[in-house]
Amino acid sequence: MPRHINSPKSFLNVAAESPAALAPTPAASEKAPLSAYLKDIRDTPVLTAEEERQLGRTLRESMEGLRAAIGGIPGVSRSLLADWAETETQGRVAARLSERYQTNRSDEAEVLRALDALRQEVQEAAPRQEVLRAEIEAFCPDPHWLLEWLADAEASLAAHPRTSVAKTGLPADLLRKRLALAAQHRDAYLKARSTFVEHNLRLVLHMAKRFRSFSVPFSDLVQEGNMGLVRAVEKFDERRGFRFSTYAAWWIQQSFIRSIQKDSRVVRLPAHLHEMMIRSRDAEAGLRSRLSREPTRAEVAEALAVDESQLSLVEQNRSEAAAIDTPMIDDGGPTLAMRLAAPKQDPADSLDQETIRQRVAGLLRGVEPRARAIVRQRFGIGTDTPRTLQEIADDMGLSRERVRQIEKRTVEAMLKPALAGRLQDAI
Repeated sequence: MPRHINSPKSFLNVAAESPAALAPTPAASEKAPLSAYLKDIRDTPVLTAEEERQLGRTLRESMEGLRAAIGGIPGVSRSLLADWAETETQGRVAARLSERYQTNRSDEAEVLRALDALRQEVQEAAPRQEVLRAEIEAFCPDPHWLLEWLADAEASLAAHPRTSVAKTGLPADLLRKRLALAAQHRDAYLKARSTFVEHNLRLVLHMAKRFRSFSVPFSDLVQEGNMGLVRAVEKFDERRGFRFSTYAAWWIQQSFIRSIQKDSRVVRLPAHLHEMMIRSRDAEAGLRSRLSREPTRAEVAEALAVDESQLSLVEQNRSEAAAIDTPMIDDGGPTLAMRLAAPKQDPADSLDQETIRQRVAGLLRGVEPRARAIVRQRFGIGTDTPRTLQEIADDMGLSRERVRQIEKRTVEAMLKPALAGRLQDAI
């Protein structure tokens, strides 16, 4: 077992030692923390099917014990009802409070019925603990909510015993016994969850390699995948008979897709479009390997069983946004802004430029024809395409040096005060 991995967030702890490790720049910036992380998990064995069933059973039974231990406490029901009302008032998803909510219509109806029963029982002068416990179990609170409530109750009991007893609705001795029993189940649940996660961290790394081509640092992908792994462990039911890796793969992949959707682009795209991009990329790679050539759009669409119009939409959104001051090459050089077309000129500037062109043309009229032709070609006057001395020399049957001399003498003559003054007036 790894020496100091206590949760899937351990990679965050390693990376935190080097802030640059999470920067989306060179891969070398991630090398040190990633190497330490890989060293920690490389010797962790994969769980057998029987070990997965045992850990899954421990998770389920410890969570059921936690619900039963605190389910009959009136304060639990009051807090749950208050949080449910708050989520509905603020327009947030109330489903986060219950494991059963939105599973299907029958479970949703049972959750709402349990809420009504809790509300009615709490309003009684002497709430019955057995009724509250039964309705809490029917509601099936989310594990995170239960753990948060228990932590708050323990802190409140330690800091303000009288107030805590009044809020929970139980005598002090009975409340302490309930919380102690709940803490035992919580510790067993957290230990089993941590063990389950630790032995499956390599699954996240294996799956993350498929998503490395997207503009998200590999370290970020790993930590997002670890969060998906934790969620898979929490929802895993060993009684269904399948292996954990089969079940967890979907949750981990969804974490990758959400991370890419959230962080890889300036303009966010819908999740289904990101999924289609991943599928199309994999299909293209498979066809390229099988056909030994680049596949056509029709072949990729057929492999994905989608219309070409859908694939065209994916291709249109593959390009990524770039900052306008980003260098075109890694080691500096011109930026993207330098390569973009110049903005349209102000009409007044255009008039000034036209005036200058007319003055230059007037100055050239006083120059002998051969010199005038050389200057025009050399500076691209009238064509906007300057030519080299050698090109002009070849066309005129002169030497390159002779063309340079004529150009220099003509330009110097045009810059004489008597001629250049007319040009300066325009500038």
